[in-house]
Amino acid sequence: MGAPAGGTLGRALGQVVRQGIPFIVPVGLEKMIFGSVIEAAGKMGVEKIDRSMGMPVGLMPVFGKVVTELQALQVLAGVEPARWAPAGWPGPREPSPCSWRGARPRSGRL
Repeated sequence: MGAPAGGTLGRALGQVVRQGIPFIVPVGLEKMIFGSVIEAAGKMGVEKIDRSMGMPVGLMPVFGKVVTELQALQVLAGVEPARWAPAGWPGPREPSPCSWRGARPRSGRL
């Protein structure tokens, strides 16, 4: 989180929790945190960071139904995806390379 008011999520999360709306958390495999998100969040923060590559940010743990891009392919296109390279390959801004198997009509959506 870099915006002073917490950005889009910071503004919306209160209403999501207040109204009991199921919260879907889209998570890219290239942004996976190894270890405790809670612990990492405690070490982050715009005021805690002396140097950064780009804008310094904080990290806010959120709770909800986590859906990765591979799970989204299963649900939306009815295919069985397989990730075949590390997230961010060949570069840090690239999506996770994957292949999939599935019936032709539903695979045609991809």
